[in-house]
Amino acid sequence: TGCTPLLVAAQNGHEAVVKVLLEAGTDANMADHDSDTPLHAAAQNGHEASVKVLLEAGADANKASNTGFTPLQLAVHCGHLAVVEALLEAGAYVKFTRDDGVKALHVAMLGGKWAILAALQRHERSG
Repeated sequence: TGCTPLLVAAQNGHEAVVKVLLEAGTDANMADHDSDTPLHAAAQNGHEASVKVLLEAGADANKASNTGFTPLQLAVHCGHLAVVEALLEAGAYVKFTRDDGVKALHVAMLGGKWAILAALQRHERSG
């Protein structure tokens, strides 16, 4: 599957393991066969603490996977407001457009995720 120990730790919200692996020199941006990074996995599963640790270690908040999703778009799709806010603070690009033309704002609107939509719009206006 191409899953690395860091990706599995991030996916399951094991913040302490994420820290240890990063401190041991694991690349925060190492991707699996779908180009999903540990940040994609943590964002999709709502693990805010792991997201913040990965971002502090230099994880790319704007890397798209082979499916076209950025960590921000995954967090929006899954309804993880705290993760969305952490990614925005780290410089995630709100206007990133997938190959099919979809942006994070569209995902929030279509999913009825109004608090997330408001956060995205606030960030877009301020940035």
